[in-house]
Amino acid sequence: MEKLKVLVMVPYLNGTGGTETVIKNLNSAYMQSDQKSRYELKLISFGGSKKIKWLEDWDKTVYSFSNSRFLQMIMYVIAMPMLCLKTILTEKPDAVVCTNPVIWEVVYFLRTLTKKNFKIYAWYHYSIKQKRVSSSALKRCDHFFAISTGIAKQLTEIGVDEYRITVLTNPVILDKSVKLIPRSNKSGCGDVTTHFLYVGRIDFDAQKNVQELFKALVFVQGEWKLDLFGTYSNRDKEALVAIAKRHGFTERIVFRGFNSDVWNNIRTADALVLTSNYEGFPMILCEAISHGIFAVSSDCETGPADIIQEDNGRLYTPGNTLQLAEILTSICHNRLPIPSGQTISNTMNKFGQENFIHVFEDCIINAR
Repeated sequence: MEKLKVLVMVPYLNGTGGTETVIKNLNSAYMQSDQKSRYELKLISFGGSKKIKWLEDWDKTVYSFSNSRFLQMIMYVIAMPMLCLKTILTEKPDAVVCTNPVIWEVVYFLRTLTKKNFKIYAWYHYSIKQKRVSSSALKRCDHFFAISTGIAKQLTEIGVDEYRITVLTNPVILDKSVKLIPRSNKSGCGDVTTHFLYVGRIDFDAQKNVQELFKALVFVQGEWKLDLFGTYSNRDKEALVAIAKRHGFTERIVFRGFNSDVWNNIRTADALVLTSNYEGFPMILCEAISHGIFAVSSDCETGPADIIQEDNGRLYTPGNTLQLAEILTSICHNRLPIPSGQTISNTMNKFGQENFIHVFEDCIINAR
């Protein structure tokens, strides 16, 4: 039987975000799948990437445009449709998976123009309410991969039929060799200061909303320190430091910058904190938990509630800094029962590559 051809089309990605991790993990899951003989999986990148490590193991075609946002937009208008047409005609896909609404709309019109017979799958990595998708785009794909139950609910609320939606939570690499990161007060290193982590893009009050963490820290009682790993603008850093200065805890916080191998550069951790206004499916929670780190997150509308449970973390109501402070204080004083690192890590088994690729293949290959 002839192999099916499945294309995954993505726009420019800078190479450091959660979407890039998911795309990389998709290929890893595919390479280990026992169904690999039935289909070919290829990545098509319109715009390339600033950092390319996440692309390394893919069978791929990369059309590099520019790191300039303005030039990218011009190239998407002028070049992307023609490159997309070329791809459809040369690759002859049976299925096209798109992470970007503009791309799947272009693919839809080209499918109509060329009278080709392939299915279009939307694999959108954001909350539909926060990063809206036009009603026309919602009609231009055959099926949606919702990366959380919250996003699936959003889609049904705006009129997408349930039979066109499959919940496909992002895959987590479950490697037995993954290093479990010890807690600071149990590490045997003599360190009794509670160690909090933030990992991700450091926004002041945009999506990641790190100011909420800093405002909660004002009320945290006990000895603690905070390491922040991720990119940031000078403006956002200065605004966060201003809060720390005003309340006298600048010596407790360290901006570590972006680190491509962050988990191997963390010696101890008592909790990772995520204060996002919105998410799709926050991979950083999965990564931290897989390393045995207790996770504390805002219960924003989509994502965290699928990941966090009593055995691996706590959710707090977005905007309630006192509730967040109470959770962090309980961690400082060992009043919160936190399971072993291995128990925390094991809660990620349901998001493993094997389950993920089974759902992906059942929807794309077996349902054709």
